[in-house]
Amino acid sequence: MDGSAFRNIGLVGQGTQGPMIAFRCALAGKHPYIYDVLPGRLDEAGQKIRQWLRERGIANPALSLAQTGNAPLAALALDDGEFWTQRKALLESLAAPDVDALTLAEQVREFSVDRLLGWLQRWTYDLLSAGSGGKVRYNPDFETALIRIAGRLRAADLARYHRHLVRQQRIVNHPLNSRLFIEQLLLSYAALLRGESVTGVYAG
Repeated sequence: MDGSAFRNIGLVGQGTQGPMIAFRCALAGKHPYIYDVLPGRLDEAGQKIRQWLRERGIANPALSLAQTGNAPLAALALDDGEFWTQRKALLESLAAPDVDALTLAEQVREFSVDRLLGWLQRWTYDLLSAGSGGKVRYNPDFETALIRIAGRLRAADLARYHRHLVRQQRIVNHPLNSRLFIEQLLLSYAALLRGESVTGVYAG
C-alpha cells in the first residue's frame, strides 16, 4: 500500500477470524478503498504509518496520530510548530495543581478559539477515560497528570463539563465575545478542580 494513500483507520466489525481493522485509502483519481487487516497485522500497519509520517518530517508520529484519532493525513497537517507550542503551554497549565483561570485566559487569548476548545474537549475526554480505568487516548504525553487529576474529580461533574464543551462547538466560530467565551470555559474547569459545583454555569 502506498503510504501517500493513507486516509483513516478504524474498527469496522467482526470477521471470521476476529475484529477487522479498516484502512481507508484514496489513491489519486480513484475511489476510496477499504483494506481489512487482521489484528495480528495491525501493529505492522501502524509502524508503516508512523514511518511514513516520520519520513515527511513529523517528529512524533505517535502523538500526532493520537491527536487526530489515528487519521494519518490529519496528523501530517499538524506539522505546525505553533500548534505544538500552544498545546504544550495550555496542557501544562491544565495539569498544574492549581489553575488560575483568568491568568491562563490572558495567556491564551491569542490562540485560535476553535483549537483551544478542541484541546479542552480532548483533555476532558481523557480525564473521563482515565477516571474509569480506560486508556488515555489523545494526550498520552500527559498520562500521569491526567490519571492524577481524574482521581480527584467527581465523575458526574466532569461528564457534565465535557458535554458542555461539546455543545460549545456550535458557536465556537462566532462567539459574541471570544475573551469571555474562553474565560468561562477555564473558570468552569478551575471550579471543577476545586471540587465546586459547576452545574449553574451551563446554559443551553
